[in-house]
Amino acid sequence: MVVIGRHNGNGDTAMTTSPTHPRPAVELTGFVDNYLYGCLPAAGCGVCTVLVKELEAARQAKDHGTAYDSAAEIRNHPHPAPRIRTR
Repeated sequence: MVVIGRHNGNGDTAMTTSPTHPRPAVELTGFVDNYLYGCLPAAGCGVCTVLVKELEAARQAKDHGTAYDSAAEIRNHPHPAPRIRTR
């Protein structure tokens, strides 16, 4: 608990107590992982294939910075728009 001093205007300091952790922590299971590491590699892209392997290795090693960088590179990696065949 933390004791907080507060001046009440008449020269006295009122002391109040406040818990440091009023509520349990919020669990965001899955949400954070999907937000940070979610990406869709392009099928057949060699660069994306290498980055996916790097992402998986970094996540297993709990190297969160490298994992995020790999996922961001996959998301931002340019791919040509798919061609639509017309007759």
